[in-house]
Amino acid sequence: MDTPEEFIIESDTGIFVMRITGSSFVGKRYEGCANGILCTVTLTGLNYKVSVMDERLDGSEQTFSGKGKALSFDDMIDSISTWIDENLWSIVEEPCESDVVYIETSKGNVASYGYNTHLDGIPVLFLHGGPGDGAGTSKMRKLRLNHPVFTYDQMGCGRSDPIPNLNEWNEEDYFTELKEFIERMEFQKVILIGASWGAGLALGYAIRYGCDRIESMILPSPFISSKRWEEDQWKNLGSMPEEYQRLMRDYVEGKGTVEDYRRVMSEYYSRFLFTRECNKEIAMASANTEQNDVFKAMWGTNDFICDGNMKDFDLIPHLDKITVPVLLMCGDSDEVTLETLMEYHSKIKGSRVSIIPFAGHVLSMEQPEAYAAAVKGYLREFGQ
Repeated sequence: MDTPEEFIIESDTGIFVMRITGSSFVGKRYEGCANGILCTVTLTGLNYKVSVMDERLDGSEQTFSGKGKALSFDDMIDSISTWIDENLWSIVEEPCESDVVYIETSKGNVASYGYNTHLDGIPVLFLHGGPGDGAGTSKMRKLRLNHPVFTYDQMGCGRSDPIPNLNEWNEEDYFTELKEFIERMEFQKVILIGASWGAGLALGYAIRYGCDRIESMILPSPFISSKRWEEDQWKNLGSMPEEYQRLMRDYVEGKGTVEDYRRVMSEYYSRFLFTRECNKEIAMASANTEQNDVFKAMWGTNDFICDGNMKDFDLIPHLDKITVPVLLMCGDSDEVTLETLMEYHSKIKGSRVSIIPFAGHVLSMEQPEAYAAAVKGYLREFGQ
């Protein structure tokens, strides 16, 4: 089997650039490091030996070794990638303290996470949703992008500092936070990927501060207007049996119970948040989980009525200011209606659209392979 001087192993654990470090009668030896994991591969014909060492935590190195026989070079790479994740993913899936870098902003410190930072290319910055969620590092890593990738917990979320005064905090504070984060990280250009509220954050930053530092944007299931979001939720509810519509109307008028509300939301989330049968339990759990304080302050206590600090949030009139390539995405059964997505598409010059079938609002969990294919395909289209 002919072997190159260098090859790449793509895995959820990391993107390993394997470079030859020596050869002998035993075989060729390659090494590569990604995200604090050292990978070593020795090839002898069709046979390979692989070892990985987790070096992230001082004094607690963990080493795993294995071997196998491949039918081809590509088969070998696939086998090693699978083996790495089988042995390492459960250890590296959630960020440990050594993975966190704290970035100072004018309002407080935000917790930043960087992966595959040894790679060349324009960095990708993931913006989480909510408002009030935290950075979901595992989903972004499973995309296996050949870019340095970053994300951060927005203020009040995850490991970042609490918001000084929730009553006075709104979307403008988050736009400023993103601006300062990009500047502190010294990104000259960045690819922004923001889902749901993360899309509103990306667009709001671009509208407020310009597109000079943005290479492109990918915006799954975008929330960019509180009023439009309300309208879409009521439109979606209108497709459900009258009983659910009545219960929600009664609840928002102060005549229903929390139990009635959760009953409606359980059905609603099963149709528009997580639509696949395999995710039904997640939909049920989401409906019965109380929202956090940041979400309540920014949006409100009811998914159908925005009476929080972002009640006037609306970027639709300003979408003509977006001058960079944009991919808009949504599921075919999303909380964001297809009509709304196509309106956004018509207002963002040159934007492209991807509709993911058999998917609700959380595309990356509903249809991970189709989601990844759309994201990677779009980046390849623009040479990114």
